Amino acid sequence: MIILAILWTCVGVFVASALITVLALLGQVQIGQRYKAALFSSLILEVVAVGVGVFSGKIDPVYLERNIRDSGETEAYEKLSEEIQAITKRIKLNFDQGHFDQGASDLGALFDQILGHKLAPTADAFYLKGLLAEQRQLWTDAAASYETALQIRPTYLDAMIRAARAKTKVRDYESAQTLYNSADQIARNIADDSTTYRIANGRQNLERRYGAFLLEVGRKETADAHFARALTIIRSMDAMKPPIKDITQERIARYRVFWEWRRYDEAIAEVRALIRENNGIPYQEDLAAILLERSEPASLQEAYSILRGLNQDGKASAFAVASLAEASALVATADHGEKSSILDSLNRTIVADDPSEPDPYLYYAKALLCRSLDRRTDAVGALDEAITRERYRQRNLYTFDPIRLEKYQRLRAEWELEGKR
Repeated sequence: MIILAILWTCVGVFVASALITVLALLGQVQIGQRYKAALFSSLILEVVAVGVGVFSGKIDPVYLERNIRDSGETEAYEKLSEEIQAITKRIKLNFDQGHFDQGASDLGALFDQILGHKLAPTADAFYLKGLLAEQRQLWTDAAASYETALQIRPTYLDAMIRAARAKTKVRDYESAQTLYNSADQIARNIADDSTTYRIANGRQNLERRYGAFLLEVGRKETADAHFARALTIIRSMDAMKPPIKDITQERIARYRVFWEWRRYDEAIAEVRALIRENNGIPYQEDLAAILLERSEPASLQEAYSILRGLNQDGKASAFAVASLAEASALVATADHGEKSSILDSLNRTIVADDPSEPDPYLYYAKALLCRSLDRRTDAVGALDEAITRERYRQRNLYTFDPIRLEKYQRLRAEWELEGKR
């Protein structure tokens, strides 16, 4: 109540100074010019301060919610709370069913209801805002929304886990680690195996991504430690009992660790076992990608065969079409006619590519294929496009790959040097 009294005192001072300033400017109150200028400056500063406080979202939502409860308007507050809870449940249902457009519309209505009645946004409102951002792969926005939910409800476990995942996506690994540690402590108290499994899966994903990042920047020893921790966590997941345990998920996690650790033999063995058990097309694409990255002649030939089969069946993704183009440029068995046909397929894929999230790899693969067809001008143009599109991705840390950008630029410099010889 003391804080509330101070707040209303500040409001009173603001209103009084504003009224006196306006009357002075209109000539209704006689004040010296020097004091009038000072009052006007004070009014401007007050307006700016209020604007910044309101629109920057820095007002403490916990305090605002407590303020409403302390104001004596309990009955009205409870009625509004019931309405907000009903809208929140409807949004959650829409999101669970994949109806994100309707959920987004309801979420806007929820915030209108909250702000229209000068209520503090609830933790659930910001959690749902994070889910919507996550669905749109706006990971920085998602992390910010989940963190705001945690300011309101510090023990909101699901928001904590999702915030850690979002932080991992934008490569803020230390913050993600802190969030997972906190989530682990809370999960132990509720003894929920499914939640423990989710946290473990998030942790191994974090350790794998962190290890891959460190390996790319040349810190191999530290990277090895993170990859080893990822495998240890996966083994702990393997020890859990069904129905919590997911053998397929754990095998996928293992081959991804080995793949990014560049232990290709072990990664390939895991994927082959997965294909025998599930025969899923995404696993075949990943197997081809690992073989392609391995870069040995036999591996390149096998990757080319796998990708050509997927492309002929009409089951290849845009990534697989680009991978086929890259493989065909690198193997000796692909003739001019096959390469030209693959280039036509790749060009159709490029036309159909999402313009809001352009994939630089499609153009890199095209550059390699054009180069192998001795279409050097087209190759340089495609590589330049790949570089431009990778730079464009710098706005989104989740999709931007600085190592790949450096690779494209290095290849461009090599081609330019060859052209001068």
